[in-house]
Parts: sequence; C-alpha cells; structure tokens
Amino acid sequence: MHWLGLLLSVVAFQTVSPGKFQRKITKTVGGNYLLYLPEGYETSKERYPLVLFLHGFGERGDNLEQLKVHGPFKEIAKGRKFPFIIVAPQMPLTETTWDVDKLTGLLDEIESKYRVDKKREYVTGISMGGFGTWALAAYTPKRFAAAAPICGGGNFLAAYQLKDVPVWAIHGDKDPSVPIALDESMVDALKRAGGDVKFTVVKGGLHDVWTPYYEGTELYDWLLRHRLRDR
Repeated sequence: MHWLGLLLSVVAFQTVSPGKFQRKITKTVGGNYLLYLPEGYETSKERYPLVLFLHGFGERGDNLEQLKVHGPFKEIAKGRKFPFIIVAPQMPLTETTWDVDKLTGLLDEIESKYRVDKKREYVTGISMGGFGTWALAAYTPKRFAAAAPICGGGNFLAAYQLKDVPVWAIHGDKDPSVPIALDESMVDALKRAGGDVKFTVVKGGLHDVWTPYYEGTELYDWLLRHRLRDR
C-alpha cells in the first residue's frame, strides 16, 4: 500500500471526542489538637466565636505542649482568658504543609461538638501557619469572617477567592526566613481583586513579628469585629 494510503487509513480510525466524568472520592482525616473553651462555657447556652490557630514549622510533632511556644496558647499557659473558643491542630513531623481537607474536617468536628457561632469563625497562623491561613481561607472563603496570616504567603492566583474575606496580613521587612515578597504578592493580588485587605509591614522586623500581636489585644479585637452576613 502506498504510504499516503496507509496514513489515511490510520487517521480514519483515530477519533477525538469530549468527555465528562463524576466520581465521589472519600478521604479520612484526623490528628491531634489543643482546645480552649472560654470561662463560663459549661454553664452558658450561648454560642461562641472560634479562632483556629495554625502553628509554624518548628512546632510539628506529637507533643501538644509545643503549641504553647507561640500564639494564643502561649498566652493561655500564662493564665490569660479569652472570650472565644480556640483550637490549634498539630501537624505531624511527616508533613510540611497544612492539609486544607484535614483542617476543614477538624472545624466540622468542633462545630458538631461545641457551641460555635458559625458567623464568627476566624483563622490565623504564623510562618508555615501563615501559608496555611491563606490557603485555608481561599479554600473555604464562605466559612471565615476574617483571616490574619502572619509572615506567610501563598498562591496569588487563588487570591481572588478571598475578595469577600477581610484579611490582615503582617510581615517583617527584614524577615530572613520567609521573604516579605511572598505576602506582598498575595496582598497585591487581593487588592486587584477588590478585596478588603490590611497589610502591616513591621519595620526592621525579623521572622518573629507575631509575639506582640498575640500578646496584645488589637489582633483579637480586629478579628471579632467581623462576622459573616450571609448565614
């Protein structure tokens, strides 16, 4: 057979067609966490705001005491009382990035067990947890009333998902561990999307710029000023 005829016969048997599929995939998630319930929770019937705190790379492991090194649980260990529920999961050493499905499962679990005000759920985190804050808020933007990533970053292409979520990003301009450009790209993308974003650049700040914010009241007050309006 002439080579042209052979080619035409092969092409005749080749077909290209569009397709579509739908398949349900289940995923079991789990992990350890610390939980704080505000004073009076047991005797009250009211629903409380919830703050999810995501730790940094150094607090991974299987010792929950490590979650008291930074953030709200450091303050609780010193005797401080908060007017909201706080939950802090711990990432195992085998993982290096926050799993948004696992975090979503944790929040669903907490909602089912405790009296959470679903109109006032917040997420904040440091370093690796700052990345997790950006990622989780973009993954489930309708869940969070506000988000506060500190010295983090993320996928700026997903920033438009956060256009309806108030965000306060904080970063030191001398951070040697996580370049401030990573947060800047998220903030700039969110601004272009028309989002409500506040960006605090700590002049001369190194990696740990979070301690004064978790020790103070401004960050918590800012979170609690926001609430969802659509549910």
